[in-house]
Amino acid sequence: MNQRFNINRAENIINQFSKTLDLSLVGYSILTEVGTGLYSFMPIIPLMAGAKKVMAMDSRFNLWVG
Repeated sequence: MNQRFNINRAENIINQFSKTLDLSLVGYSILTEVGTGLYSFMPIIPLMAGAKKVMAMDSRFNLWVG
């Protein structure tokens, strides 16, 4: 399946929901999965919410990004 998404739109949505939820991850270290399509933003969300460190793993290839 070919998924297309607009990065600017995704960033705006993440910011909107972070504000709505009052999401603050300041000082936290987060471990999450990197997916495909819109799930590729999973490590970006905690960074935008102020996480100290984000570690993400691609479950298919077991690649770590820190």
